[in-house]
Amino acid sequence: MGEPVSKPESEGYTALNLYQKLARITGEVGAIKKGGTNREQGYGFIEYAAVAGELRGLFAKYGVVVVPRMQQGQKQSRSQVTSARGAVGNYLLVDMFFTVINADSPDDKFTVSWTGEALDYGDKATNKAATSALKYYLMRQFNISEKGEDADEHTPEPAVTRVPADTTPKASTAKPVSEKQKGLIASLAHEVGKDNDWIDNVMQKTRTSADASAVIDQLQALKDKDGINQERVWK
Repeated sequence: MGEPVSKPESEGYTALNLYQKLARITGEVGAIKKGGTNREQGYGFIEYAAVAGELRGLFAKYGVVVVPRMQQGQKQSRSQVTSARGAVGNYLLVDMFFTVINADSPDDKFTVSWTGEALDYGDKATNKAATSALKYYLMRQFNISEKGEDADEHTPEPAVTRVPADTTPKASTAKPVSEKQKGLIASLAHEVGKDNDWIDNVMQKTRTSADASAVIDQLQALKDKDGINQERVWK
């Protein structure tokens, strides 16, 4: 009797749906060290090659495929920047779309979008942005994190916003003259012998309720004193 023929390990996973496969991959992803160092600022980071290398074998094992698609060029956000030394570069934001497919059941799939960001002083901004989008999507999908990404680790210093002084003239908040005050001024003015021209002139200068009260007090005083010193007061 011959020896039983062992089946390839991958055949045992063909019945799993896509989410079951992703769950198993997530559980098997090991710790990924920060093998890269930023040349300008000196901080360590997880390289894309390390992420791809860790997942490549697991994707093959479980039959998972990731198909990337880039946003059309005219829809990308691109701008020129100039460094402190005068070098001209390109700053790029590009939306990438990743379709994750169960290779054993190709209709079992989903698509996610992820924005890649890059700044380059050569001709690599597009490639860098695409790599950034794929790297960070894979890290989020499979819970691969690195120190320094936790939003609660640092509290940004509060920004101070300086608002320029508003030099536009402000509308007066004083209470305007009421119709009752206008009527009383006209009535008292006629009683002390003032004509309509005088009343119109005073009305044009009397803009607030406080002004009107002062005019009324003076007219009342003239009336009570029978017109003594009228010319001196109203000249």
